Amino acid sequence: MASFYTDKMAYIHVPKTGGTWLMQALEAVGIMYKVVAEGAASHVHWNGMPPRPFRFGFVRYPPTWYLSYWSYVRHTEHPVSDNPLDTAVLECDDFPTFVDAACSRLGGFLSAMYDVYLGPPGEIEFVGRYENLRDDLITALQLSGECAGWKAEDFDPIRELAPVNVSSKSTNTITPDLEARIVANEKRAMERFYGASALTQAD
Repeated sequence: MASFYTDKMAYIHVPKTGGTWLMQALEAVGIMYKVVAEGAASHVHWNGMPPRPFRFGFVRYPPTWYLSYWSYVRHTEHPVSDNPLDTAVLECDDFPTFVDAACSRLGGFLSAMYDVYLGPPGEIEFVGRYENLRDDLITALQLSGECAGWKAEDFDPIRELAPVNVSSKSTNTITPDLEARIVANEKRAMERFYGASALTQAD
């Protein structure tokens, strides 16, 4: 997956937040874009993108992000990384053990990663949520001016596009205890992107 840009906007791709689907969604409505780079170089941060008046990216609810990342590393062929989270995945035989290792050894890993990719609060113009991917992408396109003059039905291909890259190999689930552990570990990301109320709801 890669970050990309058009004349009016720049998209910062955060791993495991729907980037493959998003690129297909833009193609489905005829929006052409330029990819920043391929491979490892595609992981461009908020302050490394070509200057554009509108920059956006997506985050994902930390418990489901961790499960998706676990499944990706365990079941998908990809270049070996020295990322400490990859190391934790490969060292652990099951998802609960991985969560314990990640929380105890890499406290707040995802919160820090969101900061690196998306910058401090207020630095980029829009951050959407993976859980609201279709509507938040449409909002980003409208705010960027990329789709000026479009009618509501012009967005139908985005609303109708099925999910992609959804792993079916993992048999792990997020138990309430695991969810609470991850939410507490990623308190900073939860407060910034999901609101303080989401912390109490996961308790």
